[in-house]
Amino acid sequence: MPPGAGMSPKSVFASVALVIILGSLEKSIVTTPLPLIGQALNAGAALTWVVTSYLLAATAVLPVYGKLSDQFGRLRLLNIGLGLFLAGSLACALAQSLPQLLAARVLQGLGGGGLIALAFTVIADTIPPREVGRYQGYISAVYAVSSIAGPLLGGYFAEHLSWRWVFWINLPLGALALWLVNRHLGHLNERHARRFDWPGALLLMLSTTLLLLLLSPDAP
Repeated sequence: MPPGAGMSPKSVFASVALVIILGSLEKSIVTTPLPLIGQALNAGAALTWVVTSYLLAATAVLPVYGKLSDQFGRLRLLNIGLGLFLAGSLACALAQSLPQLLAARVLQGLGGGGLIALAFTVIADTIPPREVGRYQGYISAVYAVSSIAGPLLGGYFAEHLSWRWVFWINLPLGALALWLVNRHLGHLNERHARRFDWPGALLLMLSTTLLLLLLSPDAP
């Protein structure tokens, strides 16, 4: 019997659904208030890098999270990912210049890159095989809805509050996600003594980043 097999699938789903929402919202919520961000920070033509920098960082580290979670435990990597994501969100909300915002978005992406991948892994690890497909479908639906809701929320925050709220909102949601995963997923903290190929991982991240830069129309 796999670890956590006796847990309610609904508890597992509730624990990772918010993680999925955070990861998917951040890819789209910032798109609507981009013009306001550009005006506030005098971003000019480099404004699109507010989106691109997050996507580059998140995509580069995504393959590494799965292997590291095999070695150090799913919960530890979820905590690290959420911690980096929240630290990046706070830095984004406080940024006073475009370079500061871009650096914060990279930090945010380094954390956000593993959230969605680890959420699907947790579902596969803890939910009975006959129900995995159904709950992965639920998670995909949550991802789709939150991706669509992102631009709407971003527009609302920019119009009625401030563009900085597209980052502030991550802090209470992230704190709740941390509490949920540590309350319900403690059984996923098992370590496995395996050798990790750090040079290969760094090469993979570097090559992925360079490929995305080559394909990006905004690349210098």
